[in-house]
Amino acid sequence: MRLMLIFSPVMVLVSCVFSDAGFLRSIVQNPIPVSSFPTSIEMTSEDVLIEIYPGGTVEITAAFLFTNTGAADTVIMYFPVKLRTIFDGPYLALYNISDPLLSPSVTVNGLPVVVRPMIGNTWTPWHDEYTWDEVRDVVYTMQETEPDSGEFYFYIADEFSWDTYDINRMLNEWSSDYTVLKDLVVTIHSLNACWSVPFAEGDSVLVEFSTEYSMSSGYESPYCTMIYPLYTGASWAGPIGEGRITIVPSGGLEFADFDSWYSTSMPDAGIMKNQTYVPLESISGADGFELTELACFSGTYLDSVLVWEFNEFEPVVSPTQWEYFYFTQDNPDGRFYSGLVAVEDTEDWSSSIRIDILDPLWAGE
Repeated sequence: MRLMLIFSPVMVLVSCVFSDAGFLRSIVQNPIPVSSFPTSIEMTSEDVLIEIYPGGTVEITAAFLFTNTGAADTVIMYFPVKLRTIFDGPYLALYNISDPLLSPSVTVNGLPVVVRPMIGNTWTPWHDEYTWDEVRDVVYTMQETEPDSGEFYFYIADEFSWDTYDINRMLNEWSSDYTVLKDLVVTIHSLNACWSVPFAEGDSVLVEFSTEYSMSSGYESPYCTMIYPLYTGASWAGPIGEGRITIVPSGGLEFADFDSWYSTSMPDAGIMKNQTYVPLESISGADGFELTELACFSGTYLDSVLVWEFNEFEPVVSPTQWEYFYFTQDNPDGRFYSGLVAVEDTEDWSSSIRIDILDPLWAGE
């Protein structure tokens, strides 16, 4: 019941623009349930359209059909949009954040919903200066019981408190009214986009998000990298019933500019030419599909596309759940972990796709 108070019933139409600053980029992935408890919600189908442009700009339109196999429930879904790395600390990561978020845009059964900024953190109170109850007095935590020391948890700050995270204000005004909030900033791991999805018993719900972000690249490298993981699908009940990921070179980019593409524990992708884009039948037949962004692509002619298709796919969880990646010139396979649950005997990049392009706009330095 408490979670329901976090989201306003007012529908908000939001724009589809987002990118991180610098050369470290967040990855965008399938939605994940906030709760760590087993869920009765299945990911019945997904249809993901990814357009890649020169310069490494990526536009993603992704639709997911979820089916509730249990009792009525309201699920908070999320994915990361900004990450704390060695180059991008918590203050910079939360600079100039709006509430609700302006991106990504999310619809449920075709209707736009409120997307709120949710903080991922670890429970490490500084010198016992505040208690879990004091934290819950100033933010909406996603769990009621106090986490163990070092345990990962999520919270949403009051929408009127976001100016507290402005680094300029924090440096100039150390207001005692915000002591707990300021202390929480120091341990932030990620900024996530989250939204609420109600399910009736046996209900199927169509969820779509649209967003733009930038591929990872080094300052002195002409290569750009993107990763789209599906291992987050392991967070839902059962396998992913049906899925497709379509990669479209756009804006003058061609497959000749692609250096490589591959996946682990997934079927191989194939280049298909002279295609008319038709959304998956399970997605296009869902309630509200005609109002989605993906519906606007239906019937679009595509000269050549790269397509991964799969059925009854059981994603392999990567070495750490909710694992976020970053890249540097010296360490292209570097990782930043914001999850703490280790999984043994799995491969890096399990159940993910990776694409590297040689950016035709790169002029060298």
